Amino acid sequence: MDEIEGILSETPKVAAARLRGIEEKRDFTKELEKKVEDFYANKKIPRMIMLYGLRGTGKTISLLQIYTAKKESAMYLSCDDLLKNNIRIGEAMEKVDILFKERVGLNKKFLLLLDEVSYLPNWQLELKLLYDKRPNIMVIATSSSSVALYSTELERRAAEMRVSPFTFREYLKIKKKIAISDELSQRIRKKIFEKKEEPTEEFFKVLSIIGEKSLISLYRDYIMEDMPISLELEGTDYFAALNNMIKKVIYEDFPKYANVESELLIKAEQTINYISRVPADGVRVEKISETLGISKYSTTKLLTLLSNAMLIKGVEAYGRNRAFKLAKKWFFLSPSIRYALARPLGLESDIRGNMREGSVFMHLNKLFQNIYYSKEADFVVPNIIGIEVGGKKAGRKGTLTLVEEEVIGGGRVPIPIFLLSV
Repeated sequence: MDEIEGILSETPKVAAARLRGIEEKRDFTKELEKKVEDFYANKKIPRMIMLYGLRGTGKTISLLQIYTAKKESAMYLSCDDLLKNNIRIGEAMEKVDILFKERVGLNKKFLLLLDEVSYLPNWQLELKLLYDKRPNIMVIATSSSSVALYSTELERRAAEMRVSPFTFREYLKIKKKIAISDELSQRIRKKIFEKKEEPTEEFFKVLSIIGEKSLISLYRDYIMEDMPISLELEGTDYFAALNNMIKKVIYEDFPKYANVESELLIKAEQTINYISRVPADGVRVEKISETLGISKYSTTKLLTLLSNAMLIKGVEAYGRNRAFKLAKKWFFLSPSIRYALARPLGLESDIRGNMREGSVFMHLNKLFQNIYYSKEADFVVPNIIGIEVGGKKAGRKGTLTLVEEEVIGGGRVPIPIFLLSV
């Protein structure tokens, strides 16, 4: 048995082992499953989906869950395994054809799931050829780098889907076994963002679902373990895994996908550590440049790379001159990553407010394409709403104040912060 035959024969065992104890599915997995069912039902949908997101957000688990449900006409391949054995996608597909005793994806529907496809050389061209020559194949491929996924070869053929850390609602459902229905979640958002009303009735419904547990305690737990790897690791092991993941992004992904010179890599790590310790509005190119002893150009480049890696994201001031393109406020897309970086220095208590603000931003970022900040509000969604986190500033009319309290109603302006994210 050669290397690829060994990989293919072990796939069902690998899937079963990785999925042991994992029963629930993330929202994006269900969305992918719907697209797969549409494909098998001959509905017109994209036959290639590029799934990208930060390491540790559950992309591999999602592919294995889909493979397990469709393995009679599907195959999962770890491109890391292919790379280690110097196997091209085309060569692997020849063995898949032999295994299924037909040229898959030619006359019958077939699903190919490729994990970390951007590890492979010439992967864009190979996927293009696969797509063009096998009209009944659907490809779902993952990458931990949004930079690596961009390709003029594929942009007309492939749809993209971003994978983020857990939302609070996903966290409650998957880790705490507390289910908030889609219908209830949509009602809350409609009242907040469209009707500009207090979701009082919905709030009490959420409390009845939670039971005797404290929503505030659950929310505080959530922002400390919002990455899906918290399903497998806890406490210091979880935070160590996050730190290790960041090092892999910087020291493995940056040189490979962005041709970052080695002397700048340590500056990238120092930059992300620096950002974790200051408020979102405290990140200044000039200050980082001075502190780390690098040029403003290099600082801007590092901020862009860290953003492309989906570790952080910048927010511009609302209405500011667009000639100034660099965002002035920077947020972590995972609050617990900020905590993991600041924790060794004993700064946990100092950054909790930043973590809450970051969590609000992460949820807004999933709901809206354009988010800004202003003097009157921490976040502004144009023509929809302004949001102030913590209530320290007196917001203008139309600005929603979110507070870490478990009270609502009675004409109070603030509403509980966790209602935005269920």
